[in-house]
Amino acid sequence: MNAPTPLPEQAHNTVIGRLQSLTPRQMQVCELVVEGLTNKEIAERLDITVHTVKVHRAEVMRQMAVDSVAELVRAVMAPQPLEGGAPLIDVARPLRVIVVEDQDLLRQLMTRSLNQFGHHAVGVRNGYELADEWARGAADILVVDIELGTQENGLDLTARFRQENGCGVIIVSAHGRTDDRIAGLERGADAFFVKPVSFKELHAAITNLGKRLRKA
Repeated sequence: MNAPTPLPEQAHNTVIGRLQSLTPRQMQVCELVVEGLTNKEIAERLDITVHTVKVHRAEVMRQMAVDSVAELVRAVMAPQPLEGGAPLIDVARPLRVIVVEDQDLLRQLMTRSLNQFGHHAVGVRNGYELADEWARGAADILVVDIELGTQENGLDLTARFRQENGCGVIIVSAHGRTDDRIAGLERGADAFFVKPVSFKELHAAITNLGKRLRKA
């Protein structure tokens, strides 16, 4: 299969923002559509009706501004250019970053972007996978979503890993209320971003936080 044709940078940045704006259920449907599943197969996988799948699928297509599955696949899977060109800040040695995000597409886009910016980023779905990845090597910084689909959410992970390991933590979440921000900061987060987040801005925050941690 030939690689998808890259989209223009401006269009791809719009795609990233739109993906981050989807609801969790819409994101699940989007991921399965991209995988090539039929409406019936998606309904069985998510334990919902075919009608509900069609409703979510239509909304995904509308929000992503595409007219066909082929366009959706091309938009999501196209190689992602760096935002704004070269990395903002030179890093003496790559920062190891673990992205904890249960939505597969967002996790892949985020880790790919951070690696392009010069970091060493890997992605995991939840706290269980984070523990396994941490055993392979400690991270300088965690980038954590709040809602992870498990009993231990991102706020719990933030508090636990800051206390046990002293790593930097940046929360990236669709929950942007003042109470959510305060809860994240009280548990030890160094920064709190609300989706959709600019990966260029996230890269700058990670780089500056990494410099502060290495001076400590």
